[in-house]
Amino acid sequence: MPSEAFIHERKAAFGDTDAAGIVHFSRMLDYVEEAEHARFFQAGIPPFGSDSRWPRLRLEVDFLAPLRFGDEVQVELRLERIGTSSLTFDFQIRLDRTICARGKWVVCHSRIGADGQMRAAPIPAEHRAVFEGWLAA
Repeated sequence: MPSEAFIHERKAAFGDTDAAGIVHFSRMLDYVEEAEHARFFQAGIPPFGSDSRWPRLRLEVDFLAPLRFGDEVQVELRLERIGTSSLTFDFQIRLDRTICARGKWVVCHSRIGADGQMRAAPIPAEHRAVFEGWLAA
């Protein structure tokens, strides 16, 4: 069962819009990443450490309604699943009661090895305990 929603609010900036005057789809994904980082920081987990990373492995998204400059946007982020080294999040991007985008992405806890290469690594026990608490809430 997915965790309780973490809500991250932000205003759509002029620089987020394209020539049609709507927020470009790639910027909407930045909003989701901002929400993920805010959630991690709130829990005391750095989303980007000296040797620890959380790259994206998979992304699916449905874009349902446009956002425009100045819109007050809410990103609802829910942890759906914890794997050995991965986390699966569901998200919705909302403008008031309208769902503008919804989707899912998978991130992988990774470490930088002595050879400089990034490889999947088990989620540290102290972080796993936090993530499991999110699912229990």
